[in-house]
Amino acid sequence: LLDTAVTNKADGIITVILDADQATDVLTKAKDAQIPVVTCNTYTTEELQDCWIGTDPVNMGVTQAETALEYLEEINPDHVTACYIQTTLETETQNQQYEAFCETILEKYPDATLIQEECNSDAAVASDKLAALLKSYPDLNVVISQDGYGCPGIANYVESEGLSDELIVIGIDDSEEILNYVTSGALDCTIAQDFYTMGYEAVYYIKDIKEGNPPAFANDSGTIVIKPDGVEEHMALLEERGLL
Repeated sequence: LLDTAVTNKADGIITVILDADQATDVLTKAKDAQIPVVTCNTYTTEELQDCWIGTDPVNMGVTQAETALEYLEEINPDHVTACYIQTTLETETQNQQYEAFCETILEKYPDATLIQEECNSDAAVASDKLAALLKSYPDLNVVISQDGYGCPGIANYVESEGLSDELIVIGIDDSEEILNYVTSGALDCTIAQDFYTMGYEAVYYIKDIKEGNPPAFANDSGTIVIKPDGVEEHMALLEERGLL
C-alpha cells in the first residue's frame, strides 16, 4: 500500500510503521519523490520520514507512576509492590515507559518491588499473569496495564475476585469496555493515548511540510487520565469525535 501511494504520487503519507527495516526501501522512495511522510505512534529515523506524532514513552511512564502515587498517598502503605503488564518484553517504547515508571516510583518509594510482565495482547493471558503474580507476591498492591487488549482481562479478574479494594489498578486506552470497568471500580482509572489527535494533527503536519513549515521531528500527542467522575465527559468527547 505504501509503494502504491508512492507510485501514485500521493500528496502525503500518514502511516504506522511496525517494522522499520521492512519499510526502509519504500520510505526511501517516498523521500526521493519528495512525498512528506508522517507516522503515528511509531517512528523510524529523520532520514526516512519527516516527523512523527504519538505517545511520548517517557511522559507516559511518568504519568502512570504519578497517577499510581496519587492513589498510594491515600493509603500510605508500608511497602509498594507494583506489576507492569505490557504487550511484550521486546516492545522498546513500552520498555522506555517502564523505565520512566520505575524511576518515578523509586524516587518516592526506594524499596519498592517492581515487576515487569507481558501479555501478548491477550486478555486471558493478562488475567492469568495477574493471578500468578498475586500468588508469588501476596503484598502486590499496584497493577499497571500497558496493553489495550490485555487490560479488560486484568479488570475482569479484579472484578470477579473482588479485589477492587485491595489493588490500585490503572488501565490503558479508552474503549467503551475499558471505560465501563472504570465506572464499575474494577479499574481505578485508565490513561488514554490520544489516537484521534495523532491522526488529526498528522494531516496538518503534512500541510505544514508542503508549505515549507516543517514541524519538529518528535511530537507528543499527550495522555488523558480518566477517573470514574470523568468517564461521562470523556464518552461525550468520543461521541463528538464519532468514535462511539
